[in-house]
Amino acid sequence: MLHPARVTLLGLVAALAVPTSPAAAQRGQATLVTTPVLARQRVEGGVTILEHDRDAFTRATRLSLDASVVTVVGGAGGDPAYDLTGAHQVVLLSDGRLATFATVGNKFLIFGADGRGQRTLGRTGQGPGEFMAVGNMIGLTGDTLFLPDPGNNRLNWVLADRGVVASRPRDGGSRSHFENAAGALPGGRLVMHSSGVLQSEVRDGNTRPPASVVVLPPSGPAREIAKIPDFELAMVETRYRGRPRIVATPMRFSRSAHVVVWDTLIATAVGDGYRVDLWTAEGRIVSRLAVSAPRRPVTRSMRAIAVEAEVRRLLGPHSEGLVDAKESERLIREQPNADSLPPFSSVFVSPDKTLWIVDAIAPGDTSWSATAFRADGAIVGRLRVSGSTIPVAFGNDRVVVRSEDADGIVSLAVRRITVARAPRAGSRPGPPGSFRGAGWAVLAPVRRAAREVGAPVRRVARRGARPPDVLTS
Repeated sequence: MLHPARVTLLGLVAALAVPTSPAAAQRGQATLVTTPVLARQRVEGGVTILEHDRDAFTRATRLSLDASVVTVVGGAGGDPAYDLTGAHQVVLLSDGRLATFATVGNKFLIFGADGRGQRTLGRTGQGPGEFMAVGNMIGLTGDTLFLPDPGNNRLNWVLADRGVVASRPRDGGSRSHFENAAGALPGGRLVMHSSGVLQSEVRDGNTRPPASVVVLPPSGPAREIAKIPDFELAMVETRYRGRPRIVATPMRFSRSAHVVVWDTLIATAVGDGYRVDLWTAEGRIVSRLAVSAPRRPVTRSMRAIAVEAEVRRLLGPHSEGLVDAKESERLIREQPNADSLPPFSSVFVSPDKTLWIVDAIAPGDTSWSATAFRADGAIVGRLRVSGSTIPVAFGNDRVVVRSEDADGIVSLAVRRITVARAPRAGSRPGPPGSFRGAGWAVLAPVRRAAREVGAPVRRVARRGARPPDVLTS
């Protein structure tokens, strides 16, 4: 730990875990102005349901990417010292720099606003400033980066210009309670989860073993607040070295759990339709966002493209020899497939508290779409992007996309989001406004429910004043 006095460390951790403010996090970025499509509201079993019909996406303001690129890092002409292989999480820093973590080499890569590599931090190991198996990376206040490292049973706080500034053991030394970070709540509380961590077996006939969602205070043990379904598993027989064994494996195109902090609530989505549940830190669902959107069927072409890509990765260069390459290839080709794609592939929250839900991206797709939601459930825009890229981070008015060329060389590009057109006639728009702002009154029942469990809320603005975000601290 950085400081020998535990009380000093706890104070530092609490300060670093404060949620990022929109103004401080994205200086120099504009706030997109759109005409939102409001959600219909009803209350069911004490839960406020915010729902849209299947045509809501069509009525939403169309968003696109500006033709110019803000920043490009990596790629075929990039510095080999800043190899982006294995880099999937990106944080946009307040001064325009990019921070990412590459699992190959277990190191941070810091890029300047001009796209040039500035600094690398960390390496593989168990000592201070070293990492073994990082779960993911998120941004906190003051451009602080937070990384849980289950391999070292350690939580780490990192500054791009200083390296690791604080660390602490995970709760109780447990290696199975949580692996990944979802974000920070007011009061320095961190939300962690275990989604994406493969369960080793199927118990009691449950083909979707649950992931844990926990709240970790600045001091004291973590508290589990929910269990949510994760991967869809199937039982398959392996025959490595001629020895048969029955194991659980995720279905290809499986649904999985997503967890993010959205303002003062915890948003979870498990793929049971286009639905997001909003939880308090005490473990109570107070609101649900839903869109009547059908799932895409999995086609023969999708399966074929996915299988061949997995086989190419399997037979490519490896740091270690395969136990049984033929058996591994057989398992890839015979892996069970889901009938439909999940409703979405990823979920992000930008610094201005916009929830971005990315539609499922299938093998062979040459475009992708994402929908921006305001805190009251209104759809503030629908982004469609051409090209074989994957979004890895959203700013207030920009997105970072990841691409990989035929040789497996990875690049990241920062692109600005622009308004392409207004909603078509016949939509149910709210008053013009930014991704934040108007329409907050529809969540009054949510505010009351949050007060009952002690969640912090902001007072209602006086008449004529700009309404605040719902449920902000």
